[in-house]
Parts: sequence; C-alpha cells; structure tokens
Amino acid sequence: MSMTGMTMGTAVFGAVAAVGLFLGRPAGTESPARTEAMIRQGVQEADGTSWRAHTTVLLATGPVTIDEEVVLDEKGTLVRAYTSVQENGEETRTWLDPRTSLVTTEAQGAVHHAHVTSDDAAWVYGPVHAAHGEAIGTPLAAWVTHRASLHHTQLRRVDAEGSELVPVDQLVVTTGGENHTVIVGDDAMDVGNDGVHSLHLRANSTTLVRVGSPDASILRFRAGA
Repeated sequence: MSMTGMTMGTAVFGAVAAVGLFLGRPAGTESPARTEAMIRQGVQEADGTSWRAHTTVLLATGPVTIDEEVVLDEKGTLVRAYTSVQENGEETRTWLDPRTSLVTTEAQGAVHHAHVTSDDAAWVYGPVHAAHGEAIGTPLAAWVTHRASLHHTQLRRVDAEGSELVPVDQLVVTTGGENHTVIVGDDAMDVGNDGVHSLHLRANSTTLVRVGSPDASILRFRAGA
C-alpha cells in the first residue's frame, strides 16, 4: 500500500478528531485524566456495521488515549479496523485490512507494511502497547473477538508485530448462559450478546463497569461505578 492508500484508509476510518466527535466529544478536546471508555454501537455502512470507541487509561507515566473504528460483516467477522494510540504527544496509527492481508502502521513519521495470512481464519486484534510496554486491552477489541467467536473455532490474532492462529477457547470462556469472559492480552472483559459489561485492566489495576448513558447508542464504562 502506498501513502495514497494510507490516505484513503484514513478517509474511510476518519480522523481521530472525527471519532471523538462521533462519540460526543467536541473535536480537539481532551478527555479527563481518568480511566474510562466508551463505544458507539453499530452504524450500518455499505460493507458492514461500524463500531467506534474511545478509551483513556491513566498510567503512572500519564494518560494513554486509544481511538478505534472497526467494520464487521453480517456474521460479525472483521472487515477492517483502525486504531490510534496517543501518549506523551506521540501517536501510533494502525490499519488492519483482511481483504488485502495487509497491516499498516504509522509512527514517528515512519510507515511499515506487513502481509498476514487472511484466508485461514477471521481476524481479531489484541491489546495496544504503551511507551513503556504496558499492554492495554479495549472493550472494542473484546467485542470484535466475541462476535468472531460465535461463528469460528479458530481466530487469527493480528497486530503490527505479526499474527498467530489461536483456538477460540483460549480467547473466550463461557461463564454462564450468554455471558463470556474475553481475554485481550493480559486483560479480561465480561461480555454478553448485548455488549461489553466490564473491563479488568491489569496495566493500572482498574476495573471499569458499564454505566448508564443518556444516549442509548453509546456504551460508557467508568471505574468505581
């Protein structure tokens, strides 16, 4: 993929400011320095249903902000994904495109492309990584894994470093009825068919639970709720 292709990808997924605006944050504003997350539930697009998320995790070194957008097809399989990780004034952006088997990462002015096997299993993605190596799972990553697990016995977990084929039962554990625990890196997420319920983040020893929202299309998660 050329830089032109990356520009097209950015247009498809939207700028980080647009993601924030879509989630109800004015463009150009920062979230409070506290650990919280939100997901904008599915919006129908031409090639599937899009989901957008914003997560802020407060570490000892400062906040890490993660913006995501994914598109899932009618079976819940990942069509494409975009993530932006912002920390200490630096940003890393990643595009996943199973249709072209391509993973593109942009950081500190450098662009890296990697080709990944895409015809053996549905793609999912794991945690993002902070500057000092902390792995941070997000509720949207958990939701993508949960949806894919409903129709597949193996999943291909993909990130900028490569990929691996993983049995579903290593990523999703049924905890009763329609409730599951989804493992995203070192973190555990409680998920049901109605969405993500809670996040247990090891990076800062915080549990986020879903709270009420005036907008039913947005799932919000806060600590100590």
